[in-house]
Amino acid sequence: IPYASLIQAFNSLLGQLLTESAASIETWRTKILTALGTDGKVIADVIPELELIIGKQPEVPEIGPIESQNRFNRVLKEFLRVFAQKEHPLVIFLDDLQWADSATLKLMQILITDPYQQYLLLIGAYRDNEVSPTHPLIQTVEEIEKTGTVVNNIVLEPLDLENVTELVAETLNNRTEKVNNLAELICNKTGGNPFFLTQLLQALYQENLLKFDFDFPIYPVTNQESKGGWNWSIDEIQAIGITDKSVVQLVASRIEKLPVATQEVLKLAACVGDKFALDVLSLVSEESANTTATQLYSALQAGLILPLSDAYRIPLVFDRAESINLKLDTSRVSYKFLHDRVQQAAYSLIPENRKKSTHFNIGQLLLQNTPIEKLEENIFDIVNQLNVG
Repeated sequence: IPYASLIQAFNSLLGQLLTESAASIETWRTKILTALGTDGKVIADVIPELELIIGKQPEVPEIGPIESQNRFNRVLKEFLRVFAQKEHPLVIFLDDLQWADSATLKLMQILITDPYQQYLLLIGAYRDNEVSPTHPLIQTVEEIEKTGTVVNNIVLEPLDLENVTELVAETLNNRTEKVNNLAELICNKTGGNPFFLTQLLQALYQENLLKFDFDFPIYPVTNQESKGGWNWSIDEIQAIGITDKSVVQLVASRIEKLPVATQEVLKLAACVGDKFALDVLSLVSEESANTTATQLYSALQAGLILPLSDAYRIPLVFDRAESINLKLDTSRVSYKFLHDRVQQAAYSLIPENRKKSTHFNIGQLLLQNTPIEKLEENIFDIVNQLNVG
């Protein structure tokens, strides 16, 4: 989806506004309408949630594609200036820019080089091992720098042994010498990668290799107040071979500890993408939205997927009949995988001889159940599934 990461950021911004008081929302409404004038529909077409604040917007005149793009760029800059003010600067964080589409990168460049925009900070994260000097992201950043815009680069290095020791000691509430051996083992096996490290600690806990001991002395002194912490055996950890697994294997083993129904729905979600809506997932799993949401809940509790809004709670509270009466818009209930490695791990659990047929079935279900008037906006999702199938 063009501008997908930016749209998500703007939705998050509007979500914050909607939690404010009625008087505050009315103030924002006035400011936004003043800034957008008669062009509110230009932004509302891309960010439908905006109409929850400013109301239904009138149609805008049809113009050529180049003029339309220029109009969109101009109106979006005016929209952002409403929020990026001296008294309340605006920060936008975009993750995984190594995968950003060209439209997002171009729009990012336009916003950040706007000479009238003084209170916007754009933070972008990307994996430098996945981009080359000719990558569109790097070229975009270079173009931004040529305009005189300040660009700061921060290289995130792996955690060193001292960092890992501190993290493990804090996590396990243990300050004895014993923690040093565990930290050294974890640091060596993960290379100081924070995501791998936290997944390894979670896996050790799931395998019952980390156990809470109320009598365990957590400091190298003997008094009553220093007892109660996590205990483990390095020999047991090494014997089970869990530290020899790759991060994908490790996460896959965590997924396999979940209920079978949860595993199956996560496999389908992995085929759909790193983000997925409840309506799509319930369609391809051929279950009700409530059943699918319930199946996903174990993965939510395990921290393997994250909700994109609090709307995920609704289908968990009401049964199927009540949800039908409420006419819940399940397309608004969306999730994302904690990390692309989690998606990769879930996908790896699908047998190789079933992957193509799974994608083909998903494509067929989407094609058969997408209303004709919505076919165009979903065509890439459908065709991508059928192509893989």
